Amino acid sequence: MTVIDPPKVITISLGVKARELYELPHRPTRVEMNELCKLSDEMEHETLESKELHLENFETEVFRDKMVKWVGYNMAEDKNYTVEIESVVYDHTKKTEEEVTKIVNFFDRIAMCTEDGTTVKGRIKSDIQKGPIWHLYWINFRITKSDEGYKNYSIDPRLKIQ
Repeated sequence: MTVIDPPKVITISLGVKARELYELPHRPTRVEMNELCKLSDEMEHETLESKELHLENFETEVFRDKMVKWVGYNMAEDKNYTVEIESVVYDHTKKTEEEVTKIVNFFDRIAMCTEDGTTVKGRIKSDIQKGPIWHLYWINFRITKSDEGYKNYSIDPRLKIQ
């Protein structure tokens, strides 16, 4: 049996229909966010389709003491709108099947902010518990419309520590 080393960096991509989301006349609902945003990663998923339909259910398997990188992009060809990941912040809860709530920071920092305006990088702690626990966190991003301004948004997917 061959043991495969985990990737050094796992990339999580956030695709956004930027113009449609930006032009909404109100704060988007969860349903609208699910329709206009898509998360993906390079890991294989058994139920990828269902995970892509609901951002809050999207789960990426990551590894202790390894890097994670988040990138954002506009899914449309419209160059007047750009998507930028601004920060990634751990959510102050973790849930097991019994809905036990604890405060656990599984990143090496409380918040990771962009250094280049497009990506955010962070490391999973080496001493964090692995297993059937969903670690919730926030991806904060902005859509900029050229010559007009920007709007900020947040989504809350999950990480599973391996």
